Amino acid sequence: MRHFLTLALGLWAGLTLMIPSDAHAYLDPGTMGMAIQVIVAAIAGGFMFFRSGFTRVRDLALRIVGRKPAKSPVEPPKP
Repeated sequence: MRHFLTLALGLWAGLTLMIPSDAHAYLDPGTMGMAIQVIVAAIAGGFMFFRSGFTRVRDLALRIVGRKPAKSPVEPPKP
């Protein structure tokens, strides 16, 4: 039954996308470039946000257990 529903939904989505409809908007190449830039920036920003959050949680857990947190792979230059 589940496979039938998946097949039916896929078939419906495929046929819906193949039926042409009137477009009441104009998307120039600049708009699509901007949309792609927003998507890439959101993915990169989300990756960095979750990476820094994970590091903070890991360091806190290590401090609670009594171990010394590992040093950051990128250290600032020493004067």
